[in-house]
Amino acid sequence: KYANGFSGELTLMNQIGQANFAELQSLAITLLDKPQQHLVSHSLQLIGLRMVELDRDETMHFLFSHFSTSSATRSIYEVHSIVDALAGTHYNELIAWADNLPDKQANYGIQSQIMTGLARVNPEEALAIYSELNTGEHGQVLYSLLQGWSDVDPQSAMMWALDEHGAQQGTQSSAAHDLHPTEFVFAQWLRTDYENAKAFLPNV
Repeated sequence: KYANGFSGELTLMNQIGQANFAELQSLAITLLDKPQQHLVSHSLQLIGLRMVELDRDETMHFLFSHFSTSSATRSIYEVHSIVDALAGTHYNELIAWADNLPDKQANYGIQSQIMTGLARVNPEEALAIYSELNTGEHGQVLYSLLQGWSDVDPQSAMMWALDEHGAQQGTQSSAAHDLHPTEFVFAQWLRTDYENAKAFLPNV
């Protein structure tokens, strides 16, 4: 059972790696018709990343063509890797697209993915965009930005969080995170660079 499952996944991964853009689109559309399950979601994410590698502009067109209706909300979350990977170069288009989605939660979800991807490439621009977003009480968008920023420069992310939110606990949390922004960044930092994170702790 496990061997067959692994073989099937390996075959699919090889197919994704060797497919051209049109074949990847066809495979993605086929998978979207299948019941939601981990392997389907994982495969869609791999397909999305491969599509971005081959043609970023065409991937954007594919995204807008197939994931802009309320019936596609479930699928939007399954191709978050596309949004994340495109955010560094196509964030303006992605934000405009998200604003027009009929599902507000999907809008917030896409905003979060944009912030994560953009902050990894250009934290300053991510902060500027975040300040203009109408996120309401949806604090997840901020934490997504901090997550992407912490992946590449946790010390700068921590300094910003301290300047903007202070070190007090219990403020600016979201339903998804009970941690204060500084605590969240520090937790991310500990996972990737334990020694430098620990050395910075007296400054918090």
